[in-house]
Amino acid sequence: MIYPPPAGSYPPYKHANEHKITGEDPITEIGFVVQVPIPIYDSNVTFAVDPTGVKWESKYPIYWGELNFEELRQSYKLFAIGLYISYDVDVTDATVKIGIKDRLTDEEIFSVEFTERNLDYYDTKDLTDADYDKMYSGGIPFAEVVQALNTSGATATLNFLCVVLYWVI
Repeated sequence: MIYPPPAGSYPPYKHANEHKITGEDPITEIGFVVQVPIPIYDSNVTFAVDPTGVKWESKYPIYWGELNFEELRQSYKLFAIGLYISYDVDVTDATVKIGIKDRLTDEEIFSVEFTERNLDYYDTKDLTDADYDKMYSGGIPFAEVVQALNTSGATATLNFLCVVLYWVI
């Protein structure tokens, strides 16, 4: 599955056309965007939307392994993270947050909030220095109900979640 590139990324065909014969290359720092999708296999889950709180955390944390994030950021330019979400909820009075957080501190790396029903959603976030710090220990995908009004007995279903890392090579 190919996901849309983050806003502002440089299409490969334009990159090739911008090279100069004289040796001057104004876009040397810009390369091809590589997408690394990480499907979350236990993300097909249904949960109650009342009361509020964390309703699901993946049993499979994303470990970045022995990656040196400073080297990756400088050499290979890991620059963005994306979430592809397929989601549904019984009611529109609930707000559900789906995202990924640091597995040790519970600080969010990236999340989005929904009130809509029957939703396929995709979004990206440019990574900051603080995000790189959070990613050192790995990430846990999660779903949290942040607001529940008139939702007694209502449920939400997370059909599919995929985390996408964006690299420039």
